[in-house]
Amino acid sequence: MIELTPRIAKKPLGFRFFSAVLVCSVHTSCSGNSKPADEAGSPTSGGTITGGGGSGVTATGVTATGMTATGVTGSTDGASGGAGSGVTGTSDGSSVTATHGNASTTEGTNGAGLAVTGTASSTSGGGGSGGTAGDGYQPPVVSWPSETCVAQANTLLGQMSLEQKASQMVMGQFKDVTSGDVSGEVVGTVFASGSAIPGSGSAADWASLIDGYISASQSTPNGLPIFFGIDAVHGNSKATGTVIFPHNIGLGSAHNPELVERIGQITALEMMATGANWTFGPVFSVAHDDRWGRTYESYSEDPAQVALMGAAAVVGLQGRGGLGTGAPGVVACGKHFAGDGQATFGTSRKMPAGTDPGGLVDRADVQIDEASMRSYGIGPYIPAIEAGLGSIMVADTSWNGVNMTGHTELLTTILKGELGFAGFVSTDWDAVMPNQNGPGVVAAVNAGVDMLMAATDWPSQRAEIVAAAGTTIGQERIDDAVRRILTVKCQAGLFGRARDTALLAQVGSEAHRAVGRQAVRESLVLLKHEGAVLPLSKGSSVWVSGSGADALERQTGGWTISWQNGGDMTQGTSILAGIAAVASVVPNLTDADAAIVILSEPPYAEWYGDVSSINTLPAEDFARLSEARASGKPVVAIIVSGRPVLIADQLPNADAWVAAWLPGTEGGGIAEVLFGDYNFTGTLSHSWPETEDQVTVNKDDAGYAPLFPYGHGLTY
Repeated sequence: MIELTPRIAKKPLGFRFFSAVLVCSVHTSCSGNSKPADEAGSPTSGGTITGGGGSGVTATGVTATGMTATGVTGSTDGASGGAGSGVTGTSDGSSVTATHGNASTTEGTNGAGLAVTGTASSTSGGGGSGGTAGDGYQPPVVSWPSETCVAQANTLLGQMSLEQKASQMVMGQFKDVTSGDVSGEVVGTVFASGSAIPGSGSAADWASLIDGYISASQSTPNGLPIFFGIDAVHGNSKATGTVIFPHNIGLGSAHNPELVERIGQITALEMMATGANWTFGPVFSVAHDDRWGRTYESYSEDPAQVALMGAAAVVGLQGRGGLGTGAPGVVACGKHFAGDGQATFGTSRKMPAGTDPGGLVDRADVQIDEASMRSYGIGPYIPAIEAGLGSIMVADTSWNGVNMTGHTELLTTILKGELGFAGFVSTDWDAVMPNQNGPGVVAAVNAGVDMLMAATDWPSQRAEIVAAAGTTIGQERIDDAVRRILTVKCQAGLFGRARDTALLAQVGSEAHRAVGRQAVRESLVLLKHEGAVLPLSKGSSVWVSGSGADALERQTGGWTISWQNGGDMTQGTSILAGIAAVASVVPNLTDADAAIVILSEPPYAEWYGDVSSINTLPAEDFARLSEARASGKPVVAIIVSGRPVLIADQLPNADAWVAAWLPGTEGGGIAEVLFGDYNFTGTLSHSWPETEDQVTVNKDDAGYAPLFPYGHGLTY
């Protein structure tokens, strides 16, 4: 075990069931907060937090009568960069007191919204545009499940056989599940792997496939509907022709939870148009190491920002009144619980095999103490849980050496007990299996897992549940798991529901693409701007080059149609096409008024994207940049990447540098900002390292001095 080193002593997120003082557990260090061993940090004093972008976010637990006041606030005292004013509280008429510096506000209303409070002796930020993450946005607090759905679930439990119950507790890939399996109630959930698509992958092809399962489910002995699960993590990113939105790292830089909620609504509609009703998202990871291949799935390095954006996504996907209230809504799945993004480099259990490179950070051990786990790994889920989150996927990794898929304290004691989570818990891909270093079916179910993602052999995992029932797995535990699953299916309105065929006409509509362009515009971060080169003039002549210029595959990144890549299979507007719509693109630099170079990472997902160095932009792109600089023309550099990357020594080669992240299919949104229709509004939600040594530097670390700090973002 790598020795834990001290982490910044932050107050834990003060959401429901959490107090400001946390007690260490028997398997975690009691010496104070700690961070993964490869990240340097030292304790700070009191309640003072200094951020890099004026967003200075902290929150401390405040429990009000009848409801817990929860949430995040920006600074009001001594904050540079125009911090927000957010000190409010709503908790069913209860009085909530929030102390902010020397100011104290007490306010109670009868609203159902999430209370936004915080405590800090001082909160400040230096540079950037500042402000509170999602000024004033309040996710709802939803009371569920309904008495009707609980009663229906209990009635069904009373008439189901053990085998039928076990069927609800496994899911199989659609290539391995027949309609007869569904109609015979031998499996209750079907899912699509990251790379599996039917036919051409069009929305119509997906609808044809899923309709067969829906029809089969309606003829089951107990009339039990199915879940059909997909990785719709930035739009309905499994089907071609849909709107692919920016990945979370970009949406985090937009700092607009209302927009994230709207994206969730569109995603739900474009999913339900195909019949898919369960998405394996959103992701609640707080990424601290830029070498991680899933950094782009993390809204922010700040847990409060992740909590807010994640909750907004859940509200958009499911509906403001919780499951069954969307128009239409789907079932969301928060992942990966818990501590996602906090793993220690070099401890991954994904070993190289053939073409599989193995992992470095992904599937690695989370080596932090309980206080840090509650702040960074658990706290971000709480607003979403309060908003009615229907399901959670447990992390396929370990916490201080203990496999989380079999971690009773995390799944039962904390998640279902302390947090009162009413939904169901699923595993990740075959995470119980010995060849995945899993704890086994029995240990996982006993720990609190309700549904197994049985990617390779769902019949055997189902049979193992049946064989263990009443002996190594108690009947009450099985009934609890099935009750949770059936309750969510009822609450989501799936009983008797057929696919709404009229929704297919709205997939990829211009109205949806307009929201996609808005998301692209707001996610862009202007890192450097000299010589007033922006905005560029419409109708001017521009030379456009770089690996990301005309490459939807790079623009959309991983988890697009296919697991690692697949963006070139769908339809969209490349960055080049967006520029060409407003300017004259010329083949020679000598004929250009300005040069635009789009530098990009290749697409990747999960541990395939783990790297030992964040110097990941192609040498060829830097050569094009040097060529543009040598021409004497104004140069704009645009970075298309899933993480902050090394550019410090290249900064002189462009007058303007833009972080575009992974913008998705609507590349025209970039041209709308470059050419003056809109100004830049995005600010960094992840610190941008200057050197390799700063890959784990985050905004509250001692000696914090990245190339561009958290919250940095310029305008022209």
